[in-house]
Amino acid sequence: MDRKLKEIKDFLRAYPGFFRFLYRLTTPVFGKSPRLILERVLADEKIINLGSGVLSIDPRVIDVDFYPYPNVKVVADAANLPFENDSIGGVICESLLEHVADPDAVIKEIKRVLKPGGWLYISVPFMLGFHSAPIDYRRWTAAGLENAFSNFEEKSSGPACGPTLAFTRMTGEWLSLVLSFGVSQLYQFWNLFFMLIFLPVNLLDYLFIRYKFASNIAMTIYFMGRKK
Repeated sequence: MDRKLKEIKDFLRAYPGFFRFLYRLTTPVFGKSPRLILERVLADEKIINLGSGVLSIDPRVIDVDFYPYPNVKVVADAANLPFENDSIGGVICESLLEHVADPDAVIKEIKRVLKPGGWLYISVPFMLGFHSAPIDYRRWTAAGLENAFSNFEEKSSGPACGPTLAFTRMTGEWLSLVLSFGVSQLYQFWNLFFMLIFLPVNLLDYLFIRYKFASNIAMTIYFMGRKK
């Protein structure tokens, strides 16, 4: 259904700097950032970013992806990583698990490569419509994400992209559906149009993401913890 949007994203990925700018503009993270791991992992320890795409976080981080984007240092399947047991000080995994057929295998691999006491930052979608990259399989609640990493010592969790972004994305999708009259090209056009129109509204999440129940309708949620 979102084939045209995917084609546009694939085209923009050829220009990593511009793609990163647009991504951060249209998908603002007002929750805790994965950059916090940089402050907690020792300078001589490795940090990897699984499913990085073109979104490099820091020169210190080793970008890992199944596709050889310009910034990717290790091309690998997230369920079969070329790292030794207990060898990684920090793992970042943003918006990847919904795109893999077997997320449990990826979670198992993350646990394998992380050192005891190693840090993990993971984010997954909750209130978000279908988005292929190349396919989209599932969603998580905050409780579901915490359960998946129950053998980690939780340090922080909650909404990453907040309830306003969930609302504008869903509203934009609904309006696009109504105004498309069943025509795929119109649906894609209106989807992009409303994504841009709602950009200023999304800034409300800077406030609302701090509310106690924001995780109940957040677009994405995160978990940060340490391997026991």
